[in-house]
Amino acid sequence: TLKTQVAGIYIFFLQAVDTSGNKSVSATQLVVDVTAPASVTGLGIVIDGPDYVLSWVDVPPNIFQIEQYLIFFGDDFNTATFITSTKANSFRQKVLFGGLRRYWLVAQDVAGNLGTETAIDLNIAVPSNVRQFTNEVVDNNVLLRWLVPAVHSLPIEEYEVRRSDVDDFDLADVLGFINGTFQTVFEIIANTYFYWVRAKDTAGNFGPERQVVAIVNEPPDFEIFSDQIIDVDTADSLINMTIVEPSPGEKALVGPTLTGLTWQNYFEFYGFSTPEDRINAGFPIYGQPNAQWGYFEKTIDFGTIIPATLIKVTFLKTILAGTINISTTIGYSLDGIVFIETLDVSQVFASDFQFVRIKILIGCPPGSVPGQTMGMLLALTYDGTTVP
Repeated sequence: TLKTQVAGIYIFFLQAVDTSGNKSVSATQLVVDVTAPASVTGLGIVIDGPDYVLSWVDVPPNIFQIEQYLIFFGDDFNTATFITSTKANSFRQKVLFGGLRRYWLVAQDVAGNLGTETAIDLNIAVPSNVRQFTNEVVDNNVLLRWLVPAVHSLPIEEYEVRRSDVDDFDLADVLGFINGTFQTVFEIIANTYFYWVRAKDTAGNFGPERQVVAIVNEPPDFEIFSDQIIDVDTADSLINMTIVEPSPGEKALVGPTLTGLTWQNYFEFYGFSTPEDRINAGFPIYGQPNAQWGYFEKTIDFGTIIPATLIKVTFLKTILAGTINISTTIGYSLDGIVFIETLDVSQVFASDFQFVRIKILIGCPPGSVPGQTMGMLLALTYDGTTVP
């Protein structure tokens, strides 16, 4: 008995040996051709919900049994990325890409021999524009409606809705991500507003945005109850944020930054000897290297119980460079202890509260540059004609 062998031609010679150790005059030759597994046949691929499913016909054994199947993806098999191995004749995985991808499947026997690879392509169409995007303005409410994109390979997971008072999608505020095909936006200031919607599939692929423009007149049934400017230096909690004065009399937060380090500590911590060392390490800007997140928190006591009200937080933001993510959490409370919070919003409806808590989280990936947030405005709009 011999161990399993890699593919190739093996020549064996057999001689008889008697009990005295005498060998036969001639040897018998045996040629064994160890062949690699055959190519996979019947390879197919389908999309099933958010997943793709590969299936194939089991490869029959040659000399050795089939141990497993190896799955790769890439344009060329020799440089393809290994995904997994399986003993089954199918494989399921969530789609996490858009566009064209080539998959490779190869059988492997118990000796480690690989068969000839078989390829199949999968083309994931990213979502197209939403259809029939319309708006209807009723007093100070803007009702946005749209239909599912005509083209998309994967299920639509949600829709991103943005709004701005200037015609610039990249600078627009994200109002949220909606699972349905409509949203109502409450506006407290008369203006011309630009709204955008774009679809996102289960792989995270965004389709192109579609725009509508709405003209909102002065709201007839609401009045400003409170309009406060929040000084950034009055924060209850401030982590990895630096207060600066962009101009005399103005204050702003810059973050996320590494606070609490002297220049000497800073250079020692990162092993820099000169400013040139920082530049060579890929940190050419003053605020780098910076923290990956920063945090601002402020609680305001209005001194009285407030009825049905819209709470809205606005502030100016500047991305100094790179990629910056800024999210706002608004919470309200009757006792200042237990808060009802809504994440990643700029406005919320609330009732029967006395305290409002604002949290702003600024994050950026490694190597990015801090962003800047100017003074914040907190506005409460009361539903009614009189203010208690």
